[in-house]
Amino acid sequence: MVKHCLMIFTGLLIGLTSGFGLSQDMVHMTVDSLILAQKLDDAEKVARDAIKKYPDHPQVMCALACVYRNRAIRSAIRVNTDAMGIKDGENGTYTIQDSSDFEQLFQDENYYDEAQYAKAESLYYRIIAKHPSYHNAYFNLLNDYVTMKRFVPYFKVIDLFIGNLHDDPDTPHYVLDLAMKLYNAEYWDEALRLYERLLQAYPDFSQAKCNIGAVYVNLGKIDKAHEVFADVYKIAPLDLLNLNNYFLTSILTEDFPLAYELIVDLIRKDDQDYSHFYDAALLAYLIGKNYHAFLNIYLPQRKEHVEQPDDDFWYWTAKQLAHVDTMTQEETLEFFDYLMIQFNQADMKRQALIAAAIIDQSESTNASLLVRCGIYDQFKYVDKTLSYLGKIKARAAIDSTIMTPRDLTYNYGRIYYVAQNADSAIAYFSKYSTERSDNAFVNYALGESYLMKADTSSAIVCFKTNQALEDESQMQYINASIRELKNLGEAAERE
Repeated sequence: MVKHCLMIFTGLLIGLTSGFGLSQDMVHMTVDSLILAQKLDDAEKVARDAIKKYPDHPQVMCALACVYRNRAIRSAIRVNTDAMGIKDGENGTYTIQDSSDFEQLFQDENYYDEAQYAKAESLYYRIIAKHPSYHNAYFNLLNDYVTMKRFVPYFKVIDLFIGNLHDDPDTPHYVLDLAMKLYNAEYWDEALRLYERLLQAYPDFSQAKCNIGAVYVNLGKIDKAHEVFADVYKIAPLDLLNLNNYFLTSILTEDFPLAYELIVDLIRKDDQDYSHFYDAALLAYLIGKNYHAFLNIYLPQRKEHVEQPDDDFWYWTAKQLAHVDTMTQEETLEFFDYLMIQFNQADMKRQALIAAAIIDQSESTNASLLVRCGIYDQFKYVDKTLSYLGKIKARAAIDSTIMTPRDLTYNYGRIYYVAQNADSAIAYFSKYSTERSDNAFVNYALGESYLMKADTSSAIVCFKTNQALEDESQMQYINASIRELKNLGEAAERE
């Protein structure tokens, strides 16, 4: 399969050429060189003269559209007033510390004048109508629509592209690349929609199915992701990326026997990565399997790969695990508590969850409950987070050091807010704000929750509370509240 380049928005936009004849190629090359030299008037003249000679040639029309695209570009500098600690709409000063500080505060930004862009847009649709196999017209529109965040016409072009070029073997791979761009830009909902559209057109395209699972993970829909990875595993068992993802979600859903089966399968299919033996040993210990067999392979491999094995965390802890059956119960608990904390601090979430589960088999500790709750919270896995927060609340009734009542209230409100459960978020945040009204995030989230309920007057009260705060460290949510007040005022004026 031949991979085609996608147009990338870099400020100056030039077209991509293809072999439709020397004259037309020279037109496009000449126009591109003039655009790069920022001679847009000359570029437009060359393109218009060529249109007279080749009125319906796709490459010539694309050259003129490219001129229009560049005429539509506007440049601006975005000032990060949040980082400066300056309220929107107010004057203030900030002392720049160094060059990295400057880069954080000021960012170049390119955008399109959409009215001007309409000329290019019209030409691209004309090309698609007359020459449906001409890829550049689709790609240029799609990249521009993402830049403008105009996703309604974006998916209109996607439908045209798939419909017109459905039988081209490269088409599903093109669409997969486009979906990856949305994924990398964290447009999760749009990426999910595009992957689903891709599967609608190509039901057996397993890579798209696996990527849908990855989107679900980023949306916090872990159970759905787990189902997707399981389905892909059945039809594409050799897909190592999917297998690794399936292994992750089996741990997140706490199906540890399945996780053990999957890590053993990973060892069979990916025998170059000896770190799998360490994870397999942990899981084997957790579910009562023979963990020594995995350590007997892991330890000599690790020893061979490090200069000073006895100073190596992985080698040392694997040796300790090999002798854990000789430890007392207290020593065993201390060892796995140490492992869990080290894994958690190193952001090794899978291993931290396995170690926490081993601890909880004996008796949950404050640390194991907090680690599991925190990891599920990072994954936005609401059901699991609430489950462990409930266990923390129960523990707090007998041990207040685990979490204060106020922090419990805050965390319940925040989790329900992330889950867009407006009623519960309002209940908890309202209780929190009666005790402390100077938390800008709480005020902002409470206002947003009221907006979910279409309670504009209550939302305005929350946003105005933030507007009155003078706290540079919380300027992100203070300014976000000020912007919401402006939006609400403009909406009221339109009505």
